[in-house]
Amino acid sequence: MNLLSGFRAWFWQRLSALYLALFFLYALASLALSPPQGFEA
Repeated sequence: MNLLSGFRAWFWQRLSALYLALFFLYALASLALSPPQGFEA
């Protein structure tokens, strides 16, 4: 029971980290491909 709980916690931690990494990469890609107008000051 304890092993299953630990594995579940590890799995969700890795999944959330992967989701955040993908979201961060998507944000960087969107900014790099289409910069907002008037961004360069």
